[in-house]
Amino acid sequence: MVLFLAIAVPFLSLVLACLGVATLANNRTGWILFVTGIAFLVGPILYYARTKQPYWLSGSGEVSQEEKGDFSFWLILPGFLLVFFGSPLEFSYLPVSVPHGVALEGLGLLLFGLGLGLFIWARRVARDQYSGHVQIKVNHILVKTGPYHYVRHPAYSGYLLMTLGIAIGYSSVVGVTSVLLLLLPGLLYRLRLEEKFLADRFSMEYRQYAQKTGCLFPKVL
Repeated sequence: MVLFLAIAVPFLSLVLACLGVATLANNRTGWILFVTGIAFLVGPILYYARTKQPYWLSGSGEVSQEEKGDFSFWLILPGFLLVFFGSPLEFSYLPVSVPHGVALEGLGLLLFGLGLGLFIWARRVARDQYSGHVQIKVNHILVKTGPYHYVRHPAYSGYLLMTLGIAIGYSSVVGVTSVLLLLLPGLLYRLRLEEKFLADRFSMEYRQYAQKTGCLFPKVL
């Protein structure tokens, strides 16, 4: 995973930014791809300059439990790639199956904005507890404030909203299908693994917390 993040991600980010520019004349969703691509190119450099560690590492402390082999990362990766790259390619080169329009572009931008805002909020509240690698540290704290007061996995909720925003913004059948059939099952596997680790670490406290909160979206009742 480290090799992928260090080598493949910068290349894919550049391609993504180019796809955004290529589609921007006909679809404002291209701005999302362009800004996202540039962010993944520049962001890791700025993060390293500030923290003196690669962005895929988070916080400090001894690890007590972790996922070996990062299987969940590789499980969700195809869904992300198909949404971010398949959606604009379908928009540009495949026959139209869902009519393009300003309404879908606007809805896509709205969903992406909501998802990004939720993800940023979750990251700011979780701070060092958040990690791209599924792990529990000895000094781990169960975060129950901010978005975590309502949802146990708000960052993953943000992922789903953002990817749906891109797929809908490009009127992409490939994108929506990828979210539902690839990304969502991968995220469910990953969050179940995280919940197992958290239940082992915090026992009854986590079980009581789980009863009061939704998994990806707030409980209605």
